[in-house]
Amino acid sequence: MLKGDWQIGACCFASLYLMFEEWRPAVISRWPKVADWLMIGSSGDNVRNVLSNFRAAGLWEEEALMDEPGRFARAEEFVRLGQVLTVFDSAYPAGWLDALGSGAPPALWVEGDLPAADLVGVVGSRDLPLEAQFFARQ
Repeated sequence: MLKGDWQIGACCFASLYLMFEEWRPAVISRWPKVADWLMIGSSGDNVRNVLSNFRAAGLWEEEALMDEPGRFARAEEFVRLGQVLTVFDSAYPAGWLDALGSGAPPALWVEGDLPAADLVGVVGSRDLPLEAQFFARQ
């Protein structure tokens, strides 16, 4: 497992909240409770400790999802490769948390380098008109 509090949180959130064809995400509306609990009550730096702590906090669905074979290891690889951005990352846009609160996305896929600017364009999975695709690329 990666070392460091932010990395543990990032791996947990990548495991729980990424939209990925091979797994079902956890209930997104509970991410603030999971984040608060990870920052306050989590102990240890291995997935078994995190899972037992989730159980103790009554986060049974989150525990079950993270306990799926290979799920946490795959999420950890996404974090290591910089392919995911979570609320635990220093590069996560603070403005999103300020403006959206618990409605902010807890984990996002990242393609390429994040710009060092105040604004980031986000493109969803909907069908975008060509003009919107061009604008997003720019």
